[in-house]
Amino acid sequence: MKKFFVVLLTLALVAGNLFAEVTVGGSFVGLWRTSGSSADDATREFSFGPLNGGISGAIRPRVNVSATNDDGTFGGWVQLRQGKPITHNFDFLAYGWWKPIDQVKFTFGYLWGGYGPIGVALASDDIFAIPFSGRSANYIAWGYEVLSGVHIELTPIEGLYILASLPLDNSGNLSYNGWDTPYYVGNATADAIFAHTMGRIAYTISGIGTARVTIAGGTGNMAKPDFTNFTASTDATTIDVGFTLTAVENLAVDLGFEYKLAVDKIDSLTGNGYGSDAGGAYQDPLAVNVRANFRSGAFSVAGGVAVGFGGKITVKGSDAYDMPLTFGVTINPAFDAGFAAIGIVGDVSYTAESKYQDKTVNKSALTWKAIPYLTKNVGGASLSIGFEVGAAPNSNADKDIISWAVPVGFEYYF
Repeated sequence: MKKFFVVLLTLALVAGNLFAEVTVGGSFVGLWRTSGSSADDATREFSFGPLNGGISGAIRPRVNVSATNDDGTFGGWVQLRQGKPITHNFDFLAYGWWKPIDQVKFTFGYLWGGYGPIGVALASDDIFAIPFSGRSANYIAWGYEVLSGVHIELTPIEGLYILASLPLDNSGNLSYNGWDTPYYVGNATADAIFAHTMGRIAYTISGIGTARVTIAGGTGNMAKPDFTNFTASTDATTIDVGFTLTAVENLAVDLGFEYKLAVDKIDSLTGNGYGSDAGGAYQDPLAVNVRANFRSGAFSVAGGVAVGFGGKITVKGSDAYDMPLTFGVTINPAFDAGFAAIGIVGDVSYTAESKYQDKTVNKSALTWKAIPYLTKNVGGASLSIGFEVGAAPNSNADKDIISWAVPVGFEYYF
């Protein structure tokens, strides 16, 4: 921890000597969690530890420094965040930006330009393990994240926004492509890296809403396909089309459609033979997602509904396997009672039965979770406690697995 603040102080001092405006900020998140499950009545866990991401027992420090020059034409941002075990090095994110004119901005490095998890901020998923079934599997409408790249943002006329990003390497996870791409390593070929070029065009109509089209590039390959169990990790080009309606006061509604192009090649990084015939083709489901947020006085409610359908796996020389329909709902009503915010997160996901050549591949499955919680603001920090209970199908028995947990956490942002 001492090294963490030494590095931070050095960055702040250097930035302070070079830039007119320097801002230091960050956060600390802590989570203590007791949990159990009917799958093993003897298992009870009390988890506490410095794990990355904030879920399942975390002390997660993040500190960042941003700086801007006198003219507001050049600046930068760096963030240090604790790695998984406390003995490991810190994760480091950074970017620099330059605006030669007001309508053009170049950014070199990390870029995050996302929306809330389902279009709005729900109860903190750093404290509560929210499944977010009410959003589609791909994250394009949620965010736009490139860990290392060159980006250009254009605002040629009022209301029009254009963004294009070219990745520079594959260090870490190219998470802007749905956080399920098979490229998790830094030794990808240049054409595989550049295949993940991404762009977005958005137009805002004042008093009505914002329309968007996003294209996230992919190689068109899949990783280690299993045509017996119908599984594979695909790296498909994904197209998102959506509209956020803001015409009604205190209400935001977002409708999005996400479509992935079919893939039929095997990737050499995770399979055998870059660009070789995979012996079949994967067409991921079309995703339709509606998210909404409403607030009136002390009461608020946020939620989303996601449906996936039309997915198909073609096995050469055999019949096609139609992927099952999926359906998910997430909802979070909350009320500020003064002494604390009282809320509940409810989440339900359903997968329909699927068959291949008259044989059942997967039975229909229903999974749910409910988390009533309290959140209290104290001295600039928030303290939260909740009770998680949920049920999921047990593949080895007729009865569902019932799980429970008691999370207690704090968040402090400065």
